[in-house]
Amino acid sequence: KSKKGLFALASLLVVLISLFLVSSRKSLPASRPGEEAEILAARVEARVGKDGWDQLAAISFYFVPGGRAHFADSKRGFVEVAFAQSSNQFLVQYARDGRGVVYKNRKRLEGQEASDAIQQAVKFHINDMYWLNPFVQMRSPGAVRKITEDGDLMVHYPEGGITPGDTYVIHTGTDGLPD
Repeated sequence: KSKKGLFALASLLVVLISLFLVSSRKSLPASRPGEEAEILAARVEARVGKDGWDQLAAISFYFVPGGRAHFADSKRGFVEVAFAQSSNQFLVQYARDGRGVVYKNRKRLEGQEASDAIQQAVKFHINDMYWLNPFVQMRSPGAVRKITEDGDLMVHYPEGGITPGDTYVIHTGTDGLPD
C-alpha cells in the first residue's frame, strides 16, 4: 500500500510541476520577417565579429556545462570531442563524411558502439558550438529571422540541428551588440 501511495504522490507531483512549467512559459512576442530583421541580424553579426569567426582555421574549447572538450579543424573538416558518460571516458574523432575513430577508456571501439558514440559526439559538438557563439549561427539553413514589435531580433530554427523548433529573442543595444 505504501509503495502505491508513494507512486501516486510522485505521479501527482510530476503532473503538477509539468502543468506549472507549461502555464508559466511566456508566449513569443509578435514579430515579422523582412528587411529590418535582416539589417539587425547583419549588425549583430558585425558586432560579434562573424567575418573573423568564419575565417578561423581551427578552434579548441571546453564546454563547462557538459564537461566536454572540443577541437574543430574547419579547414580539414575534422572534429575531436572528449566526454564522459557514467564512468566511461570517450574520445571521438570524426570527419565531415561521418567516418571516425572512437576510444572508450583508451580502448578503440568498433561497430555499432563506435557508430553510436560518433552520433553522440556530433550532437554534442553541434550543441556546444552553437552555445559557444550563437550569434554566428543565425543564418543556418532554415533559420528564420524576424523583428519584434520592441525592435528585438527573433531567430527561429524550425528544423535541423539538435533541437528543431527552438526560438530565441536577441535584445541588442542601438549599436547591435547583443545584451
